[in-house]
Amino acid sequence: MVAFENDALIDPAGIWSLHQSLDNSVFVNIAGTGHAAPIDACPLIQDRGGLTELREALGEAIVRAGEDGCLPKDTDARAVQDLLRIYITGFVYEALGLSTGPVNLTAEAADLVAGVELRGFNEPPPDVPGTLLSSEAVDIGNLGVAWRVIYRSTSVEGDPIEVTGIIAAPAGDAPGPRPVLSVAHGTTGMADECAPSLSFPDEFSIAVVAPFLERGWVVVATDYEGMGGPGIHPYVVGESEARGVFDIVRAAQSMPGVGADGPLVVWGHSQGGHAAMHVAERWQDLAPDLDLVGVAAGAPPSQFALLSAFLQGSDYQGYLVMAAVGMAATYDDLDLAAVFNPDYFPLLDELEKGCTGHIFDVFNEIPYSELVSVDDIFAIPDWNARLIQNDTNQLPNQVPVIILHGDVDEQIPVVSSLALFSQLCAFADHAPLERRVYEGENHGSVVPAYLDDLVTWLEARVAGEPAADQCGS
Repeated sequence: MVAFENDALIDPAGIWSLHQSLDNSVFVNIAGTGHAAPIDACPLIQDRGGLTELREALGEAIVRAGEDGCLPKDTDARAVQDLLRIYITGFVYEALGLSTGPVNLTAEAADLVAGVELRGFNEPPPDVPGTLLSSEAVDIGNLGVAWRVIYRSTSVEGDPIEVTGIIAAPAGDAPGPRPVLSVAHGTTGMADECAPSLSFPDEFSIAVVAPFLERGWVVVATDYEGMGGPGIHPYVVGESEARGVFDIVRAAQSMPGVGADGPLVVWGHSQGGHAAMHVAERWQDLAPDLDLVGVAAGAPPSQFALLSAFLQGSDYQGYLVMAAVGMAATYDDLDLAAVFNPDYFPLLDELEKGCTGHIFDVFNEIPYSELVSVDDIFAIPDWNARLIQNDTNQLPNQVPVIILHGDVDEQIPVVSSLALFSQLCAFADHAPLERRVYEGENHGSVVPAYLDDLVTWLEARVAGEPAADQCGS
């Protein structure tokens, strides 16, 4: 499989994905050149400085395709073609089983040709989602091994971004594929200092991770876009959250000996429940290469209009400010000034100066009617469309889902998940869906209350057992 680093027609990431899907493949990524580099005419085009005189006759699109990799700024096309001859000849010798060949299929073969180099040999292109950019060992004692990592993901706009997180595994090389749990964390804030990986291993995270590591699973946990990495955190933007959850699994799969290639399950609570629902609903669009078999969502935010009214003037009003800022930073068609009182714009800097408690201290005491500049944000078409898009009730779940909720939840009212359950059941093509309500439990206390049920349910999904479907019962 041959890719060209600057190919404007065929993304090297797509070729890498195809390479990964094959049982016996070699991937070569040639640096500094583009799509037309192997064509016989490319050296001539490069000598002429391009195809400027043909633009009027052929049109801009065709000419740009013909020039891709064949401009003076690109690697010498003759050297690219010489390198291709070496690799293709070596491949033919190996494919035909000839005992000796002119060159072996190795990265070092590129050293035989001057003026050209590889961007990678059997390595992902730098911008491929899930590429592991760095790792730092974290001590988790006898539970196993863990790393604080930076990995490549993709923003909603399609740009490559860096995201941080944690990867943990049992000690020792995996004897085979291990099941993987990808954890989506609840709201901690928007500032980099609020990234959960920075406090790992804390008491809560170890309590969550331990049952799965003890069962021989790999556990990964993203910080989400903009927390621990550049940019503003796109709070409750579903696609961004789901990409972070999926791409850290791909990063774990690239780590030798970890064995993160088994069935994948996802769990998240609160904001993490929102992320988990988008994972279940966007799997085939964002990560069909991953073997997702089940998703557990604790207290997932939904029914955004209801939730907004519930949080206004409450001890959690700051969530609404976070959501407005996160969405405005994500979508160019949203104008924060159209919904937020300009008098309070200077306070928005506080979102990056502390975590959730600090945000509540700053924004909860301000009357909601003063914070906003409109009577109803949902009456503004652009904002309403984006809020609906990021609710968790717009698409059917593509894999088995269990919703877990406390009946006295003071942050996400339990009635909201009842409505969500009914809405998802109404989709004709939904996967099995279950909802469990825990009596007397609030937003935080419900997590330890349902932890044993969570582990049992996830184990059953990994084992391939049929999931219960409560829809219609």
